[in-house]
Formats: sequence, structure tokens, C-alpha cells
Amino acid sequence: MTIGARIAAIIESEPDRRLLEWHGQWFTRGHLARFAGDMNAVLDARQIEPGTAVALAGRNRPSHCFATLTLTARGLPVSMLYAFQSAESLARDLTSTRFAVAIIDEQDFAPEVREAANASGTTVIVLRPLPTDGFAVVDPDVPVGKGAYRLPGPGIEILSSGTTGLPKRLFHPAERLFRALYGETETPDAPPGLVMWPTSGIGGNMQLISAIIKGIGIVLLEKFEAWPLAEAIKRNKINSLGFTPAMLRMFLDADIPPEYLESVPSIVGGAGPIDPDKIDEFERRYGKPILWAMGATEFCGTIIAWDMDSYRQMWAHKRGSSGRAVAGVELRITDPDTGEELPRNSLGRLSAKVEAVGDDWIVTNDLARIDEDGYVFFEGRADGAIMRGGFKIVPEKVCQTLRQHPDVAEAALIGIPDERLGEVPVAVVEPRPGHSPSAEDLMAFARAHLAAPFIPVQFVFVDRLPCTASTKVAVGEVRKLLFARLGIVDPKAKLPA
Repeated sequence: MTIGARIAAIIESEPDRRLLEWHGQWFTRGHLARFAGDMNAVLDARQIEPGTAVALAGRNRPSHCFATLTLTARGLPVSMLYAFQSAESLARDLTSTRFAVAIIDEQDFAPEVREAANASGTTVIVLRPLPTDGFAVVDPDVPVGKGAYRLPGPGIEILSSGTTGLPKRLFHPAERLFRALYGETETPDAPPGLVMWPTSGIGGNMQLISAIIKGIGIVLLEKFEAWPLAEAIKRNKINSLGFTPAMLRMFLDADIPPEYLESVPSIVGGAGPIDPDKIDEFERRYGKPILWAMGATEFCGTIIAWDMDSYRQMWAHKRGSSGRAVAGVELRITDPDTGEELPRNSLGRLSAKVEAVGDDWIVTNDLARIDEDGYVFFEGRADGAIMRGGFKIVPEKVCQTLRQHPDVAEAALIGIPDERLGEVPVAVVEPRPGHSPSAEDLMAFARAHLAAPFIPVQFVFVDRLPCTASTKVAVGEVRKLLFARLGIVDPKAKLPA
């Protein structure tokens, strides 16, 4: 039975069984069945055929989760759009790809988006705050008809994170994306799952579909907030939890008492390199290990990870590693210039061959090294390197150092033009709540911990660094902010067409 068929069967069974918690309110399978029936009636009336892609500007809200489950159960391919962008950008997405149907939150259905949908022949299903509120349907003057965007079959198309280059749309067939779930059986007595990673990406979709297939229901959070998360864990005795580096730092800063995590045996981490001191601090405070991992949309999931046995045996010797290749994955390091494979412990670009994706080696923009025992250490991004004279500066290493300052919550490093050196680094810093570091303090700290070429020439302070929905620092937005603040032209900015 396919994943879609299993979800369809779940939708039609046990209507009073709890399915999704939102702000303390539970929605049932019966609520989903009514929502799915109404949405399928709209799709039937517009003759949406198998293979016709439905766009979804996904947010972590109940109606959006219900829409994903409805489309997956129906066997339609879903093309995820980024909801956290300007109305003009979302309108361009609809104009550039002619969808038969797009599902958009009423918050995002701005006049520009409405006009673009009409011009593209796209029917828009406008979601209201709760699935029990129903939805509105806005049809175009002339439907796109047979010219609608199509995909090979059931699955999800997701905008990549840029690990292997510029972000691009990648389609993952359902049988590949959810391959680990085909053998799952229902465990209705287990605690609910937690969905707080963006449902527009791989992680959030896996959290959502996995919990539904297991029959345990989900607790949905719109975004990461330390105290609401802690309260949801304690209230529902949740036993599975995943953090990004920013989430981990924010949770530690919130000083949550240990009893809130009693039900969680360990924490999974990912979505970027982590300061090993933070992992150690978390275990000292909560008695819970953090098992770090690395994956990407291009790889259709995790490719590098720690497991509990290796963590207990090797963490003290391999601090800072993201773990080793998981089953079905081969890794190698290649020279950034020649593409030739490098020996162990050499720094270069990480490449991966993932059995579930295909036989080709996928070259990433991650700079890493693999030691003699197969443990992977990430050093930064090749595409983010700053060339200061003859020195290559990897921003992540500098940012990791700045985060160790007690007054710094987060930092980004941006290269700005310099007539003599080509580029010089500027640090954009978000202070910890209630703290006010000075540029002089941070300069002294940097000089004490970094080699001279890596020391920022300037420190710029912001109340909060712009982040993506998955709490990663949005480097492109930081770059725009910095150049605007400094009043200079960014030579790397795209020129208007």
C-alpha cells in the first residue's frame, strides 16, 4: 500500500481520534475528513488529473497540514512555494510556473498574488486560520487547462537549501521521500509527534507524514519558541525532539528547567554546524545527549549522523563532528579547483553518492574534512568564503568564535569591497537579550582568539538577524541589510533587468 493510500485510509477511520494539536486545541480525523472532502470536491470540479502539480505556499498552520495530507492521500504532486517572501516574489512564482491550482494562506493572498494567479490561469484555494473555518476559492478568468504544470507522479517538489549550488526546485517521488515509512506500523499509545520544522521543507514534511502514518497525531508549532515548545513537550510527554543550532542556543538562553524534558531521551540536531561546547553544556544541564546530523533537500534526507552508541564511545574524541555516513551513503572530499579526490583529513568540498537518489556523485558547497575513522567535520561554505588579500576566510569559523562571547547570541560575517585587499570581513552581531557588547570588546575578543586575517574590520549590531523559517541565518538578507546600513553598493547584487 502506498503512503497516499495509507493516509487516505487514516482519513476515513476513527473520526473522533485526535490528529493535530494547535495552541492546546485538538482537531480530529473527522475534521480532516470533512476538510479533505471539501477540497477534493473543488479539485474534482476543476478536473485536476493525476500528475497535475498543486502549488502550496506552506506555513506551519493546521489548514496547511490538512491540505498537505489531502493532496498526498489523493496522490497528487505538491510543489512547495516559499510563503515567507514578499507578495511580489510569490506573484513571480505563480507567473513563472503556470499551476492549475495554488493553495495559499489568506495572509499571503495579496492583490499582487491575486492578479498573478488570474493572469496565469490558476485557481487559488485561500486557507483560513483553522481547518474548521473552511476556505475560499478564487477562479481565474481563463483557466490554464492542458498547459498546467505537471510532475512525474505523487511526491513533493521542494526548493533546495543551496547546499549544492543556487537554490532550485527538486522533485522527490513519494516512494523515495517516504521510503523509511513504508514498514512503519501504527503505535496509537505512543506520545504525539512534534512538528516545528517548516512544513515547506523535507524535515517538516517527514515529521508530519511520519506521525500520521504511526497513528500518533502531531503537536504543531508555527515557529520555534523555547517556552511554548517546553510546555508542549511536558503537556504531551513528547519523546522525540530535533534542534537546529539556533534553536539549541535559544533553548539554553531561555533557561528551561530540566523537568520539562523528562520525556525526551535524546535530541537530534542538524541544519548546520554546531559549537560542540553547546552540546556539552546541554548535556550537563539536562542530562540528554544531542546526536548531530547533516542532510539536504538534494539528498532527500540525512546522509551523516551520530547514533547513541558512537556518541557514547567517541564524542570525547570527535567533538565537533557531525557524525559518519549513514547506510546507503558514500562520502568523499574533493579539491575545490580540480575536482580530484583528496586523502583523509584534507579540507575540500564534500561530495556524496546516495543510494536512494541515484548513482551520481553530488558535489556540495560545504567545506569539510573526513578523518581516518570516517567522521565528518564541517568547516564552512565554499561559496561564502571571503578573499582578504591572499587569505581565504570561511565565515562560519569566525562566527563560531564570536558566538563564544557571553554577550553574543548570533553572528554573520560578510565581505565588503576593499580597494587594497579586494574584500574585508564585517561582522553583523545579534546581542543576547539584556546584553550590550561594544565593538571594542568584540575586537579584543577576536584578537585573542583569531589569526589576524580573520579579525573583522568592523562590528555592526542589529536587534535580530534575519533568519529563514528553519532558523538559519538568512545570509543574503544580512548582506542586503549591511550594505544598506553602510550606504555602499554591493558589487555582487543582481542588477535590475
